[in-house]
Amino acid sequence: MAAFRTTLFAATLVVLLGHAARAEVDRLKVGLQYGLPYAQLIIMQERDFLTAHARAAGVPDLKLEFVTLGGPAVINDSLISGALDVGAVGMSNLVTLWDKTRGTVRGLSGMNIMPLLLVSRDPRIKTIADYGPADRIALPSIKVSMQAMMLDILASKTFGEAEYRKLDPNTVSMGHPDAAAGLIGGGGGFTSHFSSLPYQHLELAQPGMHVVASSFDAIGPHSVSALAATTRFRTQNPKAIAAFMAAMQDATDFINQHRREAAEAYLRVSKDKTSLDDLTAMLGDPGVEFTLRPQGAQATADFMAKVGVIRQRPAHWTDMYFDTAPAGGS
Repeated sequence: MAAFRTTLFAATLVVLLGHAARAEVDRLKVGLQYGLPYAQLIIMQERDFLTAHARAAGVPDLKLEFVTLGGPAVINDSLISGALDVGAVGMSNLVTLWDKTRGTVRGLSGMNIMPLLLVSRDPRIKTIADYGPADRIALPSIKVSMQAMMLDILASKTFGEAEYRKLDPNTVSMGHPDAAAGLIGGGGGFTSHFSSLPYQHLELAQPGMHVVASSFDAIGPHSVSALAATTRFRTQNPKAIAAFMAAMQDATDFINQHRREAAEAYLRVSKDKTSLDDLTAMLGDPGVEFTLRPQGAQATADFMAKVGVIRQRPAHWTDMYFDTAPAGGS
């Protein structure tokens, strides 16, 4: 019996020492989508804001690996499975992830506040009420993207709460670059695109294009994106997360203080065809704010809980975020 206890103690000690010695990751795998809502991540990469913070945090070998995907559904699944460490997701996707995982996935911060515009080339469609069964709307992921949720809220305001999914059959999943090219070129079998910057700007610059609705019409000014991670990853990698969030703040400050240089960096990495002057103007648009403070999370979650999209309603928006998110949000 004494020998058994000694063996058990030794085995337990090995396990405990193994956990204590476990190093943090040396590579952060970050998933993002296309467009200006993810500008901080692109600026962070281009200006190398992470290295100094990683060294100060005690993880000097930490590197970033970005994976750009065309829609949020894959990012959601990759976060849950551990294929991604951090995901830049639409705010409504964060609400869904928080509910689906019972709080295992939460937000690290917001990223920005900007309107998402539903743009159409069909002169007949002037409001949400003008869409017929055959009118197709391109957006990143049906039912789960931020655009899809804003469309549902707009439909509920137009047709009544019970009809909030009335326009879901009209939607088709498509990444923003392909959707913008299809809308401008006249192909693809759709005449509307629920987009984001800079794609909606490029579309509206074309003759005959017009705004049908704005996501601000749904819930007022709101965050488009959030940074999300699992509780397990954040707990096991506090230094890496701290360095990453400090670099995010640097990237946010850089965009707000050096818009033209930020636009140049964004264009160098993204290879976007937007002109430098236009992109600089977008970064300074009065409706656009780059901030890590979440906004509109509670209003989005309240709607999703009311119509049954999520099972649990957060008592406060902070329930869905880690303490890395700045105070003063909503």
